Amino acid sequence: MDFNTYKDERLIAYYLQGNKFAFSVIVSRYEQQLINYVYRFVYQKQTAEDIVQDTFIKVLISINRFNNKFRFRSWLYKIATNLALNKIRTEKKHRNNRNFDDVSANIYNNKTPLNIAMAQEENNRIETAIRSLDTKHRVIFLLRIQQQFSYKEIANIVKCKETTARSRMFYSVEKLREFLEKKQ
Repeated sequence: MDFNTYKDERLIAYYLQGNKFAFSVIVSRYEQQLINYVYRFVYQKQTAEDIVQDTFIKVLISINRFNNKFRFRSWLYKIATNLALNKIRTEKKHRNNRNFDDVSANIYNNKTPLNIAMAQEENNRIETAIRSLDTKHRVIFLLRIQQQFSYKEIANIVKCKETTARSRMFYSVEKLREFLEKKQ
């Protein structure tokens, strides 16, 4: 039986029937995606990893209450988002240490030192622009752009109306555009 081809909801059903391996497939499917997503809130790798671990623990604790009317992925991201936002609320300090992912790798094909430096500078501008968004707009932006959730799914995750999610996304894009144009 190749569990990797099964949909999340089927894996949950197998897990609830006692197959512990089914849940490990879910973890391996989403762990790195969630770490990358949460990292954009906390900007510290270890903290992001801890939040993701807490996310999977919460999922295990409440998996019996999962409503299969909704997509598992949306429910999982809702839990991770709430934990990340709670962490932000409890920490007053902003951390500046961060490692950049593969964004700069795709900017320039020619990896000369100058091009790498330019790509890193562009990454810094984009990260600073994203950080300039307030939390409620950053959540919407990251869920839509980075994780490619629909507006309906985003509304479910952040507990708002779909039109609110759309307007926050529009606002976010406008603010990012203004920020990046101003910083040129």
